[in-house]
Amino acid sequence: MAVNHITRRFVHQLFLKPLDIAAIEDAKRGLIDFVAVTHCGKEDAGVHKLLQLACGGTSKVIGHPIYTTPELAALINGFMAHVLDFDDVHHELRGHPSAVLLPTLFALCDEDTTGIRFIQAYAIGVEAMAKLALSLSNVHYEKGWHNTSTIGIVGAAIAGAYLIGLTVHDTCRTIGFATTMASGMRIHFGTETKPLHAGIAAKHAIEAIRFAQVGMHVNDNSLEGYIGFLSLYGENTPKKAEALLLDVTSATWRISSPGLWFKLYPCCSGSYFGIDAAQQIGPLAVEEIEDIHITFSHYSDAALVIREPKTGEEGRFSIEYIVSLILANRPLHLASFLPEPIDDTVQQYMKKVRRSNDLEAVSKYTQIDIRLKNGTQLSARGINPKGAPSNPLTTIELENKLTSATEQADTIIATIRALNSSKVSSLLQLI
Repeated sequence: MAVNHITRRFVHQLFLKPLDIAAIEDAKRGLIDFVAVTHCGKEDAGVHKLLQLACGGTSKVIGHPIYTTPELAALINGFMAHVLDFDDVHHELRGHPSAVLLPTLFALCDEDTTGIRFIQAYAIGVEAMAKLALSLSNVHYEKGWHNTSTIGIVGAAIAGAYLIGLTVHDTCRTIGFATTMASGMRIHFGTETKPLHAGIAAKHAIEAIRFAQVGMHVNDNSLEGYIGFLSLYGENTPKKAEALLLDVTSATWRISSPGLWFKLYPCCSGSYFGIDAAQQIGPLAVEEIEDIHITFSHYSDAALVIREPKTGEEGRFSIEYIVSLILANRPLHLASFLPEPIDDTVQQYMKKVRRSNDLEAVSKYTQIDIRLKNGTQLSARGINPKGAPSNPLTTIELENKLTSATEQADTIIATIRALNSSKVSSLLQLI
């Protein structure tokens, strides 16, 4: 084995990093949010389409009295977790870690899987995904890749390999299979394929593990070099990408710092800075407005790919729609993002919106400047939206998210709180 075996060194660092109390507690918060969003999405039409694929097995489909194969359970649960775009985000990843990681891990659990092993695997997965994303650079996302999928499969494969006790060597082989299956394009945002990316990544992560277990041959150093994953999918030089990947200057787990971002609204996190700005301005009568100008720092609107949405579902990825809802005094709840036509009133607001990018910005923000017909100028800048790690949801706000989704919330929360001293089966029976 080569001395400069980047993949092996990366896995070795992840597996040896000691778990701390903060990471354990933050993983529990991630689990509460995950169960909440999957239960919110369990009756989505796309979920019922995928349920037609379910066959006999031992892995649970969340929110349904259905068991299927681990691969299909991961696919369906991943889709369910991401379908409303209500699931958590990690800003270093520029994607959604838990919607891929937790369906993979739940599908790989057996009756003896301990909660503390599960929690550590989850923390390892978040760590791996964030570090891979940093190594690839923002250009990967801005070029059109969907990080939740392309990076998610690799992170989930590593987390799953740790959960079931694969060696470092076999985990490196698992990464080889995962990297060659990595895919997912942002052009599909606003369709059912976007959440399907999370499910596909989780399913393929399990398949990558199975290929390694049966001894299929693969390059076990697939991250390294000019034709390795980091160079092929990223824009950094191999040396820079590898240095970022193997950086160990921080002893804190990335599930804690910068931490997971939990959402109050079922729409793209790229809109949250704009939501913050629009809420500062408040409702306005559409006939009073001459022009609405929204400015994004750099390409922070990259995920907001739909400028003229026709439905609320498409509107999840449209700042034009989301800001118009706020100005029209409409709520940002689930009913506002259904696959139904946008009404004429909201469309009138949307027609007044234009956007631009500040490529010289030194920090992330979204600014809204509104010019009224009487000449008045209204402006607000969103810099620290609710839900971001620097402005997190309170414990009550997070638990209320689950309470609104299931009558068993109290029991589920108590079980998650005690998970580090129990088995995962106790939680799976409830969800």
